[in-house]
Amino acid sequence: MLLRNKNAVIYGAGGSLGGAVAAAQADARVFLTGHRLASVQQTADRIKAAG
Repeated sequence: MLLRNKNAVIYGAGGSLGGAVAAAQADARVFLTGHRLASVQQTADRIKAAG
C-alpha cells in the first residue's frame, strides 16, 4: 500500500472522516487535528472501531 508505515495528518478531522478512515485502513499512522476536541475524539473513535 502507498500509505503503509507513513504518517497521515488529517486537518479538520472533526468534520469529514472518510479520508482519515481510509488512511488508517491503509496502515498509515494517523494524526488528527481540529478545532473541537469532542468532534476529533469522535473521529478517532470511529477509526479505532473500523480497525
